[in-house]
Amino acid sequence: MDKSSAASLYIDDSASLASFCEQLQGSPWLALDTEFIRERTYYPRLCLLQVGTPEV
Repeated sequence: MDKSSAASLYIDDSASLASFCEQLQGSPWLALDTEFIRERTYYPRLCLLQVGTPEV
């Protein structure tokens, strides 16, 4: 995929996440990048998950 044609998708509800996961099925590979927040807690909280595939 050409970097200039890459699109962003913001998912903030379960239905959208389920739909996106269905699109990912059958992909030959999946790349993940995670970002965590650790302010005022001993445990990291996931705040951002970036997904890359050949198709998405």
